[in-house]
Amino acid sequence: MREFLARLGSYSADYEPGTTPADLAARSDAVAVARLTGIREGRVLGSSRSDPGRTDNLVFVFELERAHRGNVPGTLYVEVPKPGQDPAATFDARTPRGARALLFLELVPAAADEPVVPAEPPLPSGAPLWWFTTPQGFLLELDGEVTAPLEAERPIFPAGDPDPADLLAWLP
Repeated sequence: MREFLARLGSYSADYEPGTTPADLAARSDAVAVARLTGIREGRVLGSSRSDPGRTDNLVFVFELERAHRGNVPGTLYVEVPKPGQDPAATFDARTPRGARALLFLELVPAAADEPVVPAEPPLPSGAPLWWFTTPQGFLLELDGEVTAPLEAERPIFPAGDPDPADLLAWLP
């Protein structure tokens, strides 16, 4: 499990943090409890997979347990910028399959004028693509502890974190 967290450790983003889970939920299109089932290659933002200025992405795949806000499908595909250039299979091999997660999500808007290379294999027809509202929007229960794999700061929320041993305590 710790290898999974270490693999994501190089992820970084500039964002305005939610002060509490309720604040983050208010900024989200959906909030759900789900199980992590895998990681696959995502879209490439750029003109080709060899474009030197490209941004590679991963897609985290989750199976819904319970929606708490928004219209959430049974399978969720959540896009994350890939930390580094390793293939998705490297991340997937370390995925804690079945780990329970609390997700704060935004729908990915249609690409404006930026070239995009679709994911391979493509997502199922009609499946919405999501982003975590902020890196705080991916809370994972591992070894009896709630962690935010994409957020290095502690506490995760500036106003303080709920019970670190109970994922559902983090629901808004």
